[in-house]
Amino acid sequence: MPYPQLPGDLDLNNSVFISDIDGTLLNSQGLISDFTHQTLRELMQRGLRFTVATARSFLSAKPALKGLALSSLAVTHNGVHIVEPKSGEIIDGSCFTPRQYEVVDALFRRHGIDFVVYSILEGRERVSFLSTAHNQTIEHYTIRQKGDPRLRIVDDRASLFDGEVFYISCLLEPELLAPLFEEVPKIAGLRASFMPDTYRPSYHWLEIMPAEATKESGTLRVKELLGAKYLVCFGDNLNDVGMLRAADIGVAVENAQPEAKAAAKIVALSNDEDGVARFLLDLFG
Repeated sequence: MPYPQLPGDLDLNNSVFISDIDGTLLNSQGLISDFTHQTLRELMQRGLRFTVATARSFLSAKPALKGLALSSLAVTHNGVHIVEPKSGEIIDGSCFTPRQYEVVDALFRRHGIDFVVYSILEGRERVSFLSTAHNQTIEHYTIRQKGDPRLRIVDDRASLFDGEVFYISCLLEPELLAPLFEEVPKIAGLRASFMPDTYRPSYHWLEIMPAEATKESGTLRVKELLGAKYLVCFGDNLNDVGMLRAADIGVAVENAQPEAKAAAKIVALSNDEDGVARFLLDLFG
């Protein structure tokens, strides 16, 4: 398929390709297809610099990719961290100040909503929640993420914030979280992402992070670190809009939210049709 929007000198050596995971690289069952896996593996063996930008941590991204060895720096937690994929080492990142997480905690308490806290504690990434907590957020982590070595259950509220806090997350009905989303911009130095869950759109994620951490800033930082001429990004959801606009070539998959499609220069096939892999095959196959 011809893409007249693409620069004529776009090639494997001067570009970096960065894809969202859920709803973009993975299909609607939350899996990477054998076709996509094989295509990316073969293209990376030929020199394709390919990686991901995701709301997930690197630990939860790895199994979702079925062992696919990324060939470039990964952007995780919606831009909070840049990770070296071979070692899993965080090479760049941001965190909350104590004052910031105290204000966020007070906001959630005022609304009577439980949440999880991501932190680096004793050199390890941990996801902490109260032993008394119970809502869709906690079910997601204790059922869907069962056995995750990051999980840490604490009995007192102060222990939730042990270590270097960098992310606070909650999954609930959107009408319950919308009032909190409106309040977060009033907290100096923080921002929030609010979007439907890819697999259960009746629930929304509210994710709070340092204001300077975005998928846009993270992907542009990867481009800078690699010295790439072109940044090509793939996405589907609201948290991908900024990076699709900022990329030299933003590509939305057909199943993307309308806002993501509007931000992109190109709309590829859907995630269930291996849109990312087929786009890359069109270019380099």
